Amino acid sequence: MTRRIPVAAGAALLLPTAAVSAQSGQPYSVQGSAFATTMSVGEKVVGGMGVEFQLRDNDLVATRRGVLSAGLGVQATSHSRGADRINLRGLFLEPRYTFALRSERWFPYAAARLALLQQDANFATSSSGFGAGLGGGLVYGIARRVNLDLGGALLRQSFGDAEYTRAGPFLGGAVTFPAFTGYALKVGVNIGLGSG
Repeated sequence: MTRRIPVAAGAALLLPTAAVSAQSGQPYSVQGSAFATTMSVGEKVVGGMGVEFQLRDNDLVATRRGVLSAGLGVQATSHSRGADRINLRGLFLEPRYTFALRSERWFPYAAARLALLQQDANFATSSSGFGAGLGGGLVYGIARRVNLDLGGALLRQSFGDAEYTRAGPFLGGAVTFPAFTGYALKVGVNIGLGSG
């Protein structure tokens, strides 16, 4: 049984997989996404905007019920509140399972994300961290090789302590980043690569 393979998202898209009206797809895809997200700094919840880019293997495991794929990519976000600004960068792995439906254009998916992160701020030294989360979304097939991805996720993130660098009462003190849960909402476009 041939299939239309979901092409990667976010983040992070898949070309549709249909159990009934199955069609062929591309083995790989590249995707770019824009997203809104949150992080916590002390008692403050700070919103931010960012982008991500990923390369996805669309055909790790395929069954009549759906397709398992995996994306590897980079992400960057900027968070600001008043005069304070924090930038996050990271490398992530995003496994995704796209469910096979009767539709040839709409395809829901469930996804997980593991990320190695780095933060730097205008008020403190940089520190490393990690993130993990679960989410899902919907892929819409615009054309044979082009897909739109709408997704969201809940993420648990943590960073190591940093040191204040801004002059003031906290100069020389520690900046702590307790583990926090945030969300990310994204929209992306992906392009299928390879024959199919």
